[in-house]
Amino acid sequence: MIAEYTTMTKCGRKIIGVYRELESKASRMVALARAQDWEAMICEGEEYVNAVAALADMEKDCELDEHERSAKYRVLERTLDYDLEIRTHLLEHREELSRLMALSRRERALSQAYGTT
Repeated sequence: MIAEYTTMTKCGRKIIGVYRELESKASRMVALARAQDWEAMICEGEEYVNAVAALADMEKDCELDEHERSAKYRVLERTLDYDLEIRTHLLEHREELSRLMALSRRERALSQAYGTT
């Protein structure tokens, strides 16, 4: 990987470096989702979104060669795998929240029906 990095242009190194930072953020987000630390995961996700926006601007001004595009896609594949796992955890969490909200509504309705508020 070091030899791969030295053959890149300055622009390419910067772009691939940002993609690797995004991969690292996605990895941290997976760990936070597994730990069900949703608040920290959302904070990390906000940083991720900001980095993606900055990356889009950077890529407008940088043409990657074939070698650099290949490195970018390898990092992207790993990042997308993390993204899939994050989405899976979020869907499970959403389903749990929906279940808890439905339970709370039923309890409230029973409480109102029997006058035990």
